[in-house]
Amino acid sequence: MKTICIICLLLLVGNRILAQEITEQSERHSWWYPSLNLLTAVPSTEFSEAIEKNTIWGFNFDTAFRPFKHATFFQPGTQFEFLFPVVKNETWKGARINTTGAIIKANLFTRFKFYEGAMVSPFIETAFGLNLGATSTTTKIVDEATFLEQFFLNAEDEIETVTLVEHYDTNYNTMLGVGCVIKQLISIQVKYNFGPSLEYIKKDNIIVSSRRISYKPVKAPYQTVEIALGFSFESSLNK
Repeated sequence: MKTICIICLLLLVGNRILAQEITEQSERHSWWYPSLNLLTAVPSTEFSEAIEKNTIWGFNFDTAFRPFKHATFFQPGTQFEFLFPVVKNETWKGARINTTGAIIKANLFTRFKFYEGAMVSPFIETAFGLNLGATSTTTKIVDEATFLEQFFLNAEDEIETVTLVEHYDTNYNTMLGVGCVIKQLISIQVKYNFGPSLEYIKKDNIIVSSRRISYKPVKAPYQTVEIALGFSFESSLNK
């Protein structure tokens, strides 16, 4: 019985010290928490067939805030994400043309983060925002400087980027996610994104003819599971 009492006392003291250490660390914490992450998105079957890709690479930038000093677990914030499902280069009328497609997300999220300041700080989050599907085809026009302009005016060739055709579509996005921050430095995130149908331009639907360039959009619901790995800047902000 005496041994059990001593063990219970040691556990209570240890728990008290750990709680005090985490509280002291949280009091020294910054009021904002930015992170930059490289991510890969795995689309649903319907979305994958629409864009003809099984994975999409991109990156995101999150900024969480701590509005209440003594409620470190509650962290609302903003998130911007960029995915690049389409890149295609062709020749048209003797000029090199480049088509780039991107899915851009802007979300407002609410994050609930636990054990602030500990070696591993897990969190759950939910977000709501907008999806933007954007595709553009561009070419570069070079205005070469003449010999006299180069000799007397030290002029250089001027390169101008001209947009030949572009397409945009928007809809809302909802996100649920979990993750953790390790040693206030490494950020790991797993997220599920879903939203209504969005128009996309896949490679085979970029039509280049002798007269013009056109797109043939396809529609599919936006659903992805994302895995992100990156850096949290908490440690540098709290020195």
